[in-house]
Amino acid sequence: AYLLLTFIGRWLEERETSDTQAEALHRARAMAQHNHDLTDNALQTLFATSLVLDTLARDLPDLSLEATASYRDAEQAVNRAIEELYANQKLKK
Repeated sequence: AYLLLTFIGRWLEERETSDTQAEALHRARAMAQHNHDLTDNALQTLFATSLVLDTLARDLPDLSLEATASYRDAEQAVNRAIEELYANQKLKK
């Protein structure tokens, strides 16, 4: 009876540990998927912004030097953000 109870006790502990590990793995996968989705959404938004900036670039010759400089700063910021997100996404893979 002692051996049987010891065996059952160990089996229950292992089962509980396995369940805990499975739950932790599920949470980690869900978090990774959430982060991936956020990154994809951010990249899509940044690309759309980049397209709008490219469309606005046609009006640059008619803008003041200050407005042109602001446009260039915005364009560089968007491009940097895209590059950083790509680099971050590659590191995670």
